[in-house]
Amino acid sequence: HEDGCPRTTTRRAGTMSSDIRDIKAKYMSRDSPGAAILMEDRSRFVEDDEAEEPSPPPARPPPAKGKKQAARKPVRHVEEEETAGGETPAAPPQKSNAKKIGIFVGLLGVAVLLILIFVAAFKPSASPPSPNPPGPVGYWNYPRLPPSVAPVHYRLLITTDMVGSSFEGVLDLDLLFSQDTDLVVMHSVGLNVTNVYMTCADARFKTILYPWEVVHRDNHQYLVMHFNNLKDWIRQGAKAYTIHIEYIGQLNANLNGFYTSSYINKADGSDHKLYTTQFEPLDARRAFPCMDEPALKANFTITLIYDNGYDAISNMKIDSSTEAKDLNGNFVRKTKFATTPPMSTYLVCWVISEFATIRKTYLQASGKKVTVSLYTTPDTINQGYYAINATVSALSFYEGFFGIEYPFPKLDVVAIPDFAAGAMENWGIITFRQTALLFDPSDSSAANMQRVAQVVAHELAHQWFGDLVTMSWWSDLWLNEGFASYMEKFAIEAMHPDWDIWSQSILDLRVGSMALDALNNTHAIANNFTDASDISQAFDAITYDKGASLLVMLSKAIGPTDFHSGIQLYPNRHQYGSAKTSDLWAAFAEESKDPVDAMMKCWVEQPGFPYVNVTQQDNDKVVISQARFLLVQPQQQPANSSAPVTPVTPPLWYIPLMVMNRKDLLQGADSSTIQEYVIQGPQQKFFHDWRQGYVLVNYEGYGYYRVNYDTNTQYWQSMVDDLKKQDSPIPPQHRTVMVDDLFAFLQANMVPVQNVMNAISFLNVERDYVVWATALNGIAFVQEKIELSECAGEFNQFMVDLLEPVARYVGWDAAMVNLTTTTATDPSVSHSKDLMRSMVLLKAGVYGVPDVVAAARTIWGYTFQPTPVNGSDPTPPYTIPAAYRDFVYRTIIATGGDKEYKWVMQKYLTATVASEATRCLVALTYATKPHLLWNTMVFAMGDQVRSQDTAMIISGVAQNIAGRDLAWDFVRQNIDQLTARYANGLGAIGDIVQSVTSHFTTPLKLQELQDWSSRRYIPGTSLAIAQAQEAIQININWLANNQDNICNWLDQAVVF
Repeated sequence: HEDGCPRTTTRRAGTMSSDIRDIKAKYMSRDSPGAAILMEDRSRFVEDDEAEEPSPPPARPPPAKGKKQAARKPVRHVEEEETAGGETPAAPPQKSNAKKIGIFVGLLGVAVLLILIFVAAFKPSASPPSPNPPGPVGYWNYPRLPPSVAPVHYRLLITTDMVGSSFEGVLDLDLLFSQDTDLVVMHSVGLNVTNVYMTCADARFKTILYPWEVVHRDNHQYLVMHFNNLKDWIRQGAKAYTIHIEYIGQLNANLNGFYTSSYINKADGSDHKLYTTQFEPLDARRAFPCMDEPALKANFTITLIYDNGYDAISNMKIDSSTEAKDLNGNFVRKTKFATTPPMSTYLVCWVISEFATIRKTYLQASGKKVTVSLYTTPDTINQGYYAINATVSALSFYEGFFGIEYPFPKLDVVAIPDFAAGAMENWGIITFRQTALLFDPSDSSAANMQRVAQVVAHELAHQWFGDLVTMSWWSDLWLNEGFASYMEKFAIEAMHPDWDIWSQSILDLRVGSMALDALNNTHAIANNFTDASDISQAFDAITYDKGASLLVMLSKAIGPTDFHSGIQLYPNRHQYGSAKTSDLWAAFAEESKDPVDAMMKCWVEQPGFPYVNVTQQDNDKVVISQARFLLVQPQQQPANSSAPVTPVTPPLWYIPLMVMNRKDLLQGADSSTIQEYVIQGPQQKFFHDWRQGYVLVNYEGYGYYRVNYDTNTQYWQSMVDDLKKQDSPIPPQHRTVMVDDLFAFLQANMVPVQNVMNAISFLNVERDYVVWATALNGIAFVQEKIELSECAGEFNQFMVDLLEPVARYVGWDAAMVNLTTTTATDPSVSHSKDLMRSMVLLKAGVYGVPDVVAAARTIWGYTFQPTPVNGSDPTPPYTIPAAYRDFVYRTIIATGGDKEYKWVMQKYLTATVASEATRCLVALTYATKPHLLWNTMVFAMGDQVRSQDTAMIISGVAQNIAGRDLAWDFVRQNIDQLTARYANGLGAIGDIVQSVTSHFTTPLKLQELQDWSSRRYIPGTSLAIAQAQEAIQININWLANNQDNICNWLDQAVVF
């Protein structure tokens, strides 16, 4: 079958009665009292000394005389078994369990009959189970597991065959039944189940039941096991049932489930492999049969058997590790780990490797010690010191902030060479992509350092929000990801107060999420994804960044003190359990006494977000009206349609307004001068004396909405005039919001393009990194639309003129670069200016600012041909400082040819730092010759590029005007290989198609995408493809409305 699952449906001879095919739905209700008991009971710990390794299968006795024994796998039936203690198990109580008794001797009569009946009540039946089981196994066809049973304790033994790239598993899972059932339904994908049985016990007896049948249901990835007469053994709330499953699986290279990674030790050139896991969201089922839903928490005791010479780590500390011999006489290592507290399956992890380690000990306030360890390849171990220090710092911060100590005795952070995501918050063992954990002071930039800090802080926050308290279902994924994206800012601020990280939050959180949320094809934060192929689509900017943005807004609305108290109450109340969004709102409401659920319901359950129009009424009123912000309006019904029109009520939001007027700005505004209002209906008015000047609504951008001013009024012009001042009274954070809103309204055709272009002329005097980054993001939209128009040259010259002054400010002269430096950053320059310099020089070089291009080529020339020209030249060896490498590499590629391309390619092939390798790969996508861009994508599909980087390269080529059509052709030609490479990889295929096509600007390209996607269905891509089609339509509409206007403006504004 497509997912590799064996179809093993085995039935005994005979037909199934039609009157017993259904199990009544009432036995499967999630709201039943039994389900409530089940949810309450499974939150308990299992002590380490209670944990045992999976038991070997019981020896099967020979068949009873005169009986045939079915030789079938995985289905087996037992006629008589003895328990481990040698006692004879009792059969399940049943009304008709007595056998027919013949009349032996007349004189024994009734006495003998009574004796036989008594014996039969306590002896298992010698006859096989009824050929008509009480319901067909295939009936359970729902996307959620039945609530009749829950996991309590997984005891898992995994033996890894490193030569055969396979593994064998033995699972003993304790179950808790809350309802009568003969079914046990679990998740399983790609696993060949070879044996299944269940041990049932009560206070007196123990028995072993074999399943009537075992079936894989591919549509929901179910392993359904049907046990005849199981329900007769079930006692409500009992915990005396253990299912035993043996199976075989294949190690894969798809970066999910249990998979293989590899690396070359650059120190000696040796090849190495490692074996690791990635289970979020739905891939634990690829490593062991399990109940793979986040709310179904259980304890885990994991034992790994693997080749000598390797080390293994998992969620908990090592309990024991011994040497043993396998069946072939080879020495192997057997490592057993301590039992975990209750946790979700997607958080289970193990890594088998030859990694090197750095360790630190962290002392908790209670006096307990936590061993913090960083694992990475031996040749990169010196790049781990910044990350391990950041881990300890974040751990200390979160313990104080949440008021709950980290519960494990150890915390591992692991750099995996092949890793699909940025990182994964497995409880007690966080796995990372190398670029997200490793930092080399001589080869990594300030942006690389900030990236490591952000990812470490994000994943550490998950140890509380996500691991300790887990969302009940993937519809509330934002409780994990939104909170971690929000909390990471606090931890970074504690680590690096000089970074001004909260000012960057607008760029990090608001810009990307609002761009996606302004589409008709967005989704609510509380998504309704249930199908396995769709859940991966929830891992997007809506879930992460919009979720975090709403928390920023709520914090301002109820106040930071009550907000902090609510954050502490929520994990304390739900620790080791699961929760829903309503539970979070309840915690905030309890602390603030505000109706938080009523305030936030619209933000979480409605897709999209609002904008507010700000208009003047008379001389003393401001009128605020709200509406949903969309980049393109949904298609209207044709005028000649006879279909009935259903009125649609426009969505409304509870919008907290923070307002500042110009008079207070000029007098030195602070929090006491901010006016706060709330708008809940379509429109609201408040008093303002317009003689005091304009008002700034959503002051400093804490609200998740846009603000539209009439750009044809004197008040708007007054704002623009203040923006152009060297010491603008409008603070940088609000300037960022204004720029972001302005370009968004331009994309939506709500403001004239000439008004926007006139307004951004203030960038000539702007020196703030976040303002510039936001502006360049908006300008890129305009650039992409007119790259093929007649005024593309004028636009490029406009950008050269705009960038040259700020490039001089950050420093581009080759003489300013110390080519023998060994540090990544300039200690005399602030962190934000370091980021700004890298960004501005890169843009200036690509747009072709003459002196900047000359500087890049001069710097490169020293390293390409290291021969001093005169006594003033630097002395070899020459090293381009990391802060300048993005700028130099991309500029020489964009302005050069084959020689420069080969030089950067060689830098990639010899790179020993992951961030340097990524830098080189991105630079290759800036080539302007088609053959080089095509070669880059072909190279990306080969063995010398990790599959995690392939999508980045193809998307990079698509952003290059010279490679846009090439990338689309390449994806269509190689879609089968890409689909295989990214099988089940967090929506990677959808992301690739969206990034490659969303830049198109013509109806022809839109039709191509529609035709292709209609012919080629790829699970998990529907939302991304719909978003891409909508983005193309937005581009088409924008060009139709603005191309002539932008070209006319450029003709007047640009002088060559």
